[in-house]
Amino acid sequence: MSEALDRLARLLDQAERERDEAKEELRSCERELEGSLNGWRRGEGLPDDEALPLPRLELAYVQIDGWDTYSVKYRMVAKHLLGHVMTIPLGETKTSGGLRNEAPNDAHLPFRDGAHIAHDSAHFQMPAYKIVPGRKPERLVFNGWDQVKRGSAHRREVGS
Repeated sequence: MSEALDRLARLLDQAERERDEAKEELRSCERELEGSLNGWRRGEGLPDDEALPLPRLELAYVQIDGWDTYSVKYRMVAKHLLGHVMTIPLGETKTSGGLRNEAPNDAHLPFRDGAHIAHDSAHFQMPAYKIVPGRKPERLVFNGWDQVKRGSAHRREVGS
């Protein structure tokens, strides 16, 4: 009988350890989920690129898969009261293709965030930029309500 009780005690200890490990894993997952849910809303610091004006709106492209898939972060970039530059996220879209085949003066923008940056640029009277890795920043110029509705723009490289 004592063997059975010892075996039962070992099994209970093992079950308790596994429960504690599962609780810790659950806490870790909850922290990760909270970070991913709130992460896009949290502002972040940015080095001061003196070539671009502050405040500004921008669509910053971040390559995801090494090919033509990008995460496009729509954000406002402004100087904080403490003197550092920070970004304020306004949206995020995933897009694929379209960057290599753009016409020289036509900027293909994500549909929803393209329309938002066009509207917000006009409404808040802030310059808008398209930031793509490996390219000079491009100033987005919206001419007329049709372009604002479509989120399309003409573009100019900064410094030209």
